[in-house]
Amino acid sequence: MAGSQDMFDAIVMADERFHGEGYQEGYEEGNSLGIIEGRQYGTLHGAKIGSEIGCYQGFASAWRCLLHSCATEKDRCRDWKDAAAHQRTVRRSWKNKEGSSPRAFGESTALPTP
Repeated sequence: MAGSQDMFDAIVMADERFHGEGYQEGYEEGNSLGIIEGRQYGTLHGAKIGSEIGCYQGFASAWRCLLHSCATEKDRCRDWKDAAAHQRTVRRSWKNKEGSSPRAFGESTALPTP
């Protein structure tokens, strides 16, 4: 009689056992896929943000050189015009990149007038 009772218990508890095993397998697979997807997402968006930061760093470096290297107002005006022409070139290249914009963070990159 005890053997038949154990057999019935195994049948009755099978639902709980299968539910627990399925949950554990799903959790492990989801965890593995989540790590892979997170790494891909981070790589893609990290590259975009790095590109934006590089663009801003270039503008900042150009401004630092312009402001510290020009001794006279005439030189400064000429260099500002060169910088404005360069900025237009950079903007055109940004527009050619799909989904890219130098204003991703809501900041203006326009050069002030001298």
